[in-house]
Amino acid sequence: MRIVSVILIVSGLFFAACDSRGQQVEAIQQLEQKLRGQKDANLDTLSANALIEKSLAFAAAYPKDTLAPAFLFQAADVSRGIHKAEEAVRLWGRVHAEYPSYERAADALFLQGFTCENNLSDKERALAYYQTFLDKYPKHPLVEDVSLSIEYLRSGKDLEELIKSFPKGR
Repeated sequence: MRIVSVILIVSGLFFAACDSRGQQVEAIQQLEQKLRGQKDANLDTLSANALIEKSLAFAAAYPKDTLAPAFLFQAADVSRGIHKAEEAVRLWGRVHAEYPSYERAADALFLQGFTCENNLSDKERALAYYQTFLDKYPKHPLVEDVSLSIEYLRSGKDLEELIKSFPKGR
């Protein structure tokens, strides 16, 4: 009888946890839809922050879940969208470090460099992320873009000067 009671309690806790996970996923997905449905360029920062918080909570509660890196990646993207670039860089760093086999781990590393370059104007950090990207992912489709970014950052030219240096069309 005791064994049956223990099994029922454990089963109940398991199903409660699954239900909680499902509720968290549903809440995150509803916030995603709300943010995607906005027509203007300004994100609803309350919903954006809620999505970030819920994504972080999900990853903390279920770090081995296959949705954890996807939610962290999305949280980074939303952070960048609401002008929290440092937070975005940190979150993409977590994705890359904690989930190296995640299908977008390389993209997370690239986006760290891209965000440092374009949102934080931190050329040194951008160069470091880009170089790490090239070292780790030499066959990635973004290699050419990363190489051009490195060349631009090392040139010391501003974007206007760089554009003027391109060969004229025929």
